[in-house]
Amino acid sequence: MFTMTANITVDGYKPFKANRIEWVRSVDNIIDSASFVIPAMCRLVNKEKAYTKVSTDLRFAEGDKVVIEAGYDGRNTVQFIGYISRIKLGYPIGVEVENAGYLLKHKVRNWNFKKTRLRDVLQLLVAGTDIELSKSINNVEFEPVFLENRTALQVLEWIKQNYSMNVFFFGNVLYAGLKAGFAARKIRFRLGWNVASDGGLNYRSYQGSIVKYVLETRNADGSRTIIKPNNEISDKAASTKVIKTKAKDPEFQQDVVNHQNLVQNQKGWEGNFTAFLIPHVEPGDTVDIVDKKFAERSGQYFVNSVKGSFDSNGGRQQIELGYKL
Repeated sequence: MFTMTANITVDGYKPFKANRIEWVRSVDNIIDSASFVIPAMCRLVNKEKAYTKVSTDLRFAEGDKVVIEAGYDGRNTVQFIGYISRIKLGYPIGVEVENAGYLLKHKVRNWNFKKTRLRDVLQLLVAGTDIELSKSINNVEFEPVFLENRTALQVLEWIKQNYSMNVFFFGNVLYAGLKAGFAARKIRFRLGWNVASDGGLNYRSYQGSIVKYVLETRNADGSRTIIKPNNEISDKAASTKVIKTKAKDPEFQQDVVNHQNLVQNQKGWEGNFTAFLIPHVEPGDTVDIVDKKFAERSGQYFVNSVKGSFDSNGGRQQIELGYKL
């Protein structure tokens, strides 16, 4: 029998327990969030082991760094690292936390970018914080642009939309690029064994109506070029959708359209399943799903998101699958 254990550490204080903890992390979001609930009153102990009863909400402040850990038998895994974004007064106290993107919400200025590389732009956005850049960033050419009165976070959102990229944090590491370019761990799950519930999974045994995605680019003379996928998307597609990107690198443009077609047109598992806190899963990981009953349904999938919870009912991870690898 395992004993559930968890700790929350706020800068300046020793680790403490919470009534309930929740966290949500996704490669589709720049801002991830977590929350925990604690009693409205607490006792502080000094070096002489004398106790003082104080109001909990007076102990913390917005911007305080938070580390949330949870697991079994004291072997806890870091589930979330972030900063207090809001304290909800009441009985009990609710504390909301955001990931490292919180540090970029108050960095406001006019941004005038010359022709450069994406890594240089990101380095400027995170300057003055403890945010690091991933070594796997798609370092495409960045076209000149002037963005007036924007926060650094809003600039990241602009990059995500205009360059057809995923932009997300892995701890304090910022990644920008295609999902396929993010390398993480591989974790195995066997249906009916270390999976608490697979009711959210649906197996697509056929591709159905294939949608062919093409990328449209505008040339210097005003003309347009259509880039088609060079992977296995047949001409019998039921429909065609157009995507765009400001990136001018031909190789990256081709990668964008290939990746979009791969993600949107495939057979296999889709949806989510619920697991215990072990093995620990992060967004961007690869899960190797083993189905002993139907071997043909086994396969490896990119993890889009993880929703976690820890309370008196147990600890769980809801793992949302992305595309099949």
